[in-house]
Amino acid sequence: MTELEQKLCELANLLIEEFNPCQIKDGGCLVSVDNPCCKISRFGSPCPYMQNKCKNPNLECKIWFCGTSIKNMDSKCLESFKSLESIAKQFNLTKRPFLGDTNYLGADKL
Repeated sequence: MTELEQKLCELANLLIEEFNPCQIKDGGCLVSVDNPCCKISRFGSPCPYMQNKCKNPNLECKIWFCGTSIKNMDSKCLESFKSLESIAKQFNLTKRPFLGDTNYLGADKL
């Protein structure tokens, strides 16, 4: 992990802590009581990093949100994540779009 990627993850963590964009509570999210986005993660089922509002240093996970989360997200939070995504794309730290990516099977698509 590059230093830039690490810093972007740290910024994403701050936003997640401040705004809780998925409204994680008791293992659930805005869409479902069992938080399916994180249950089907590439890190296993359920994702071992979901405890403590996801402290995993993985930029791809940190900057993707389902459509429902985006619709309910604070506008400052959304714009901040768009900025992080833009920087990540500019430095080839991500391979695909993440904010509302309709090709990803998120909680609001299950």
